[in-house]
Parts: sequence; structure tokens; C-alpha cells
Amino acid sequence: MANPSEPTSNYEFGHATLGPVIASFALLLIREAGRRKLHRLAFVARDGELLWKATQRLLHGLPAQPALDLVYIYLSRQATAPAALDTMDAAAFKAASAVRAGPLTVGKLLEFHGLGGNGLIDQLEKHKLAMDTGISSSSMLSGLFADEGFQAEVATMIAEQKKLLLTYLSQQGIDAGSSTGLVDIGWRGSIQSNLSKVVPGILPGFYFGLWSEGSSPDTLPPTALGLISDQRRGRYLREGAAWHVAHLLEAICRAHEGTTLSYCEMDGRVVPLLAADHIRRAEIASDASANDIRTGILDRIEELARDTSWNCQSDNELRRGAQNSLFKLAFFPSAAAIVVGKSLVHTEGHAGGWSAPLIAPGPYRPFTAPRQWLAGLASPWRSGYVCATGGKGFAWLFLGMEAVLASLPPQMRCLLVNLMRRFAGLLSTRSK
Repeated sequence: MANPSEPTSNYEFGHATLGPVIASFALLLIREAGRRKLHRLAFVARDGELLWKATQRLLHGLPAQPALDLVYIYLSRQATAPAALDTMDAAAFKAASAVRAGPLTVGKLLEFHGLGGNGLIDQLEKHKLAMDTGISSSSMLSGLFADEGFQAEVATMIAEQKKLLLTYLSQQGIDAGSSTGLVDIGWRGSIQSNLSKVVPGILPGFYFGLWSEGSSPDTLPPTALGLISDQRRGRYLREGAAWHVAHLLEAICRAHEGTTLSYCEMDGRVVPLLAADHIRRAEIASDASANDIRTGILDRIEELARDTSWNCQSDNELRRGAQNSLFKLAFFPSAAAIVVGKSLVHTEGHAGGWSAPLIAPGPYRPFTAPRQWLAGLASPWRSGYVCATGGKGFAWLFLGMEAVLASLPPQMRCLLVNLMRRFAGLLSTRSK
């Protein structure tokens, strides 16, 4: 029987569970912008869209409204990648292979670094490669990487995209001396790091969460701040709760439009090129669920903006309340949250057409179908999958395992997590 205090619909889940969390982020953001005397906040497209709308709602509803311009800007990790890329090599392969988006192909590798399209087809054919050629190690591309003609083509594409990116940023008022802060959901501040290579001066970044699971917090941008979750404040589970529901938050915050792939000139201006809808079918199929949740979130934010007892809380109180809610959602989700997780999908911008349900399908149980159950641990929202299929007992075990992993050095933790993911992925393949 459902707990009567738990949300029972998508709207109520957004209103009761995530509404106060997103509202806390928005209020912390407004306060931080005021402390830094910023006049403008630029919200990154796609995952930053709901955060943009939430901040607008809260700002308009607060009794005292600070003068703050909120804009929406078309950036992505993929579109800004050329700014930080010098050459295609083994390091470029390693970066792309670290992101789970199905088997890595030559096409996905190039798209990950913002080098999509057909500009390199001739170079690939010289090495008997195609866009859909699977690659499991950088050694498979050693001949391509050593080809001066290929690298010259790559350098030309990088220079063209850098020039277009700089022009687009200038059109948006993001250049040296601008009092603008970048806002996104997180998690490693990759876009901000990429932009730092081409935008002189300090560009502060504000994120729902900053978390780099497999590396030291020192790798995070020094001018970035995680308002709800920040690995530099500590690696304990409550601080990192947002990271454990990262894919759920992304699926809900994500705009109903394609990712920004690159830029082109049109009518004298530089405009973004977005991924087409036909490669977003899984996202589009889940839009109805996400819309109901988003409506609930925004309605709750309007209510909280008028609640003086809420908006008078300290920064620490707001952050701690959000972290507590996310911790419960991450490791002990309600039945309604699990239904939400099953209706949403995880996607990656550089892997068009690829998607994975946040919670793997199938009523597999750890004792009656152990192989299939272990395969399901490849779910993007692992803690939600564990609770959905193993109950509270396995949820507690998973929580304990994550607590142990959180205490390990980042590199050792990353090694163990990757080994477990590969094992789960192998079982998933064999169980089909």
C-alpha cells in the first residue's frame, strides 16, 4: 500500500518532491549572483532550460526582485569541444569512451569532439573506416591518428568551429569584461572549461551539482560553484546525492529540442545547429511524463516565492533541505518516483538515436533471476533500479556499497565502478 504522504502522480511528484529542491537551487543562484554583483545569468540550452524557467518564476514572485537578466544560450559539451581540442589522439578516444552511450563508433568519437558531418569521410575511407565502425581501443585508430592529412582536416574543422563559437558568444554578450555567469545542471563543468580556452577573463559558472566521479576535485573549474552539490565540500553521500540522481534530473530538466551540435552562418549571424527530431524519438515519447513533472515543479516554485518562512532560510538550510530530499530520492525512492524513472530515458547528444530507460525493464529479482538482475545494474539510475527490484533491503546494501566506494581514492573508485559496469553490460548482452 502506498504511503498517503507520498506523491501519486507525475504532477504531484514534481510539486511535492522536486519543486522545493529546484526552488532552493534558484534562490541560492539569485543570492550568489547578487553577492558577486552579476547583472546577467546565461542558462545553457537543453539541461538548463527548466532551471532557467524556475529562476524566472522565483525571481518574479519574490517580494524584493533584484535586477537580474536571465537569458537562454545555445551551448553544449559537443559544440564547445573544438575550443579545447588540439588534435585527435588516444586522449581524445579516452575522453569519448568514458561516456556511456552504447558501443563507441568512429562517428560517435568524432561527434563527441564536435567534428560531426561528412567532412572526414574521405580520410576515413583511406584507412578502411566508416562512421559506424566500432572501436574498442585507441590502437584501432593508430594509423588514422598518425595520418598528417587527417590531422590537417581536423585542424581546419577545429579552427572553423572556434571562429563560429567566438562569434556566437560575442553576439550573446559573453566576452571579456561581461558581468555574466554561466548556469547549467552540471556535472564536471566541461562547457565552462572549454569556453575558458577561447574567452579571455573569468567566466563564473553556477551548477546544480559539480561532481567528477573518477578524478580529483582539483580537475573542476576553479571559478565554478555547485550550489546544491559540490565535490569540493566533501565526497559523502548526502553531499553527492544529486549525482546519484543525475540522469533523472537531466531527463526532467531537459528541453524538448535537440542538442546543439555546432554553429553556422545564416543571414549575417551565427546560429546554432540542433539535432533533428527523428533521432530523438525516445526522448519525444517521454515528453508527456516530463511535462507533467515540470508543471508541478514550476507551480510549487510560485507558491514558495510567496512563502516568507521559506525564502528567509539561510543558504545552509536551503542546501541541507535539498540534499536530504535528494538523498531519499536517490536511495529510497517512492513507488511514484520509480514509476517516473521507468517512463524516462537517458540520452547523450553525441550519440544520436541512442537511449536507455533510467530503470531497466523486466520484473527481475536478485534471488529468482540473478543473472538478469545483475545485468539491470547497467541502468542509468542504478539506485532506483535496486530499490525497484530488490526492495528496501537491497537498497540499504547498495547504500552501504556506495558509502564504501565514496571513501576510496577517486582513481580506485573509478576502476572498481567501471569493472562492475562492464560485468553488468556483459551479463546484459548474454541475457538477451
